[in-house]
Amino acid sequence: LACLAGILVVVAYNMSEWRSFASALKGHRYDATVLLVTFFITVVFDLVLAIEVGMVLAAFLFMKRMSDITELKPALTEGPEAEEGEVKMPPGVRLFDVSGPLFFGAAQKFQDVLTEINDREQVVIIRLRHVPMIDATGMHRIGHIVHQLERQHKRVFLTDVRPSVAQEIRQEPWFREQLLVADTQEALKRSQA
Repeated sequence: LACLAGILVVVAYNMSEWRSFASALKGHRYDATVLLVTFFITVVFDLVLAIEVGMVLAAFLFMKRMSDITELKPALTEGPEAEEGEVKMPPGVRLFDVSGPLFFGAAQKFQDVLTEINDREQVVIIRLRHVPMIDATGMHRIGHIVHQLERQHKRVFLTDVRPSVAQEIRQEPWFREQLLVADTQEALKRSQA
């Protein structure tokens, strides 16, 4: 029996992978927090509860990271930082670039568009070429912004929309076909018509 106890100690030591555990603790602070909370719940309560809590914490962490990578910013159409082939915006036109998934975790950033627009700008072009997916909250936020801008008598265009995102937008009650435009140049042509 003493020999079996020694074997079990060696097996338990090898299974613990303490080097991996220590390495994970040196990583990102949020990942380490999820690891420690899950470990603590495993030791104090049970493994089933720890897995459930760990999955929920990991889901929240994923949502936070996704919202952190979503950007909405005025597009640079002039100067050294402008993209090659970028169309120069005429006076009274504002171009915004959105990149990253547009979901409830990042929808507030999209609302900030309204604060960036002044009275002189009568046309707002929102370029969605780097938006891979959009959820109901993101869709609601776009609809709200379109409605607010149109109440201020501004023309709004959504350009460079991926087919899957365009399909979702077309199902919204606020959608009108003139909102979706193939690209920025087409939006500029329509804005001057």
